[in-house]
Amino acid sequence: MLSLIPIWLYNGKQGYYNKYIKNIYYWFYPVHILILGLIKGVMMRKKHVLQWHITHKCNLRCSHCYQEEYCKDLSYDKLEKIFYQYLEFLKVKKFKGHINFTGGEPFVYKDIFKLFDLCENHNISFGILTN
Repeated sequence: MLSLIPIWLYNGKQGYYNKYIKNIYYWFYPVHILILGLIKGVMMRKKHVLQWHITHKCNLRCSHCYQEEYCKDLSYDKLEKIFYQYLEFLKVKKFKGHINFTGGEPFVYKDIFKLFDLCENHNISFGILTN
């Protein structure tokens, strides 16, 4: 447990410690618990990153790319359902979420900005992996 007792105030005399420092420590104890609670609740929250391939379409055919198939994309409604499933997963696991949109080329997907709006409306941070 962290201590709010400054080490420089302790002069090695047990009486001095008991009389002054111990009283200061107990006076600040509620603040100490509050600080630990904030650190545990906010700073130490687990983060889950989803790398989401939203499309197979691409405007390039790079030789180093692993994308071999260029099949039909899922509709926006289906992607929205997947998004809400991800939100439920985050809620159950008590994770903070982040989505990296990728594909193919994510900007080729016609409803990409609707997905960005979904993230913003639900406080999910996101990134875009693009060429």
